[in-house]
Amino acid sequence: MIKKIIEQYEKKEVKLPDWIKKYGETNQKEYQTREIQNWLVDTLIEHFSKENFEWSVANSKDFALAVNGNLVFVVQRLRGSYGSRYSGSKTYDYLLTIFEGKKEIFSLRNFCDEGSFDSHSFRIPLMDLYDIVVVGKKRKPPTAHVCGLQGYNPMLGDSCPAC
Repeated sequence: MIKKIIEQYEKKEVKLPDWIKKYGETNQKEYQTREIQNWLVDTLIEHFSKENFEWSVANSKDFALAVNGNLVFVVQRLRGSYGSRYSGSKTYDYLLTIFEGKKEIFSLRNFCDEGSFDSHSFRIPLMDLYDIVVVGKKRKPPTAHVCGLQGYNPMLGDSCPAC
């Protein structure tokens, strides 16, 4: 079943909504990539829950492993290879690797700058998978500040939900 899911992922196409067609080809490809990765992670989460996968989580909680027959699933949270946009914030690479026997058959990585991740951010699918496998539920992103946006005026009674 996992091989079928990976095969569908590699062939999957996303129908673009009209609003994204107004943007350049690079933006359209980023949208498609994000939507396909969202589909993959949602499908894997559904499959893992149906099959009652038992995940072994390392003490550091940066690594989880599951074995199903000849397939080995590894979900990792690695210190990011890039600096954060915000002083003192951490960055992480979330990685899913699937092995068949000793051979790697699939790998996917997502990046998260925790300092800039908030309720206005795009979904980070592998972070969701990591959270479900390690913690048991998806994390709720912190509420984004709107107090610096154009049109915000506290003198008129506007309030920032994050303040």
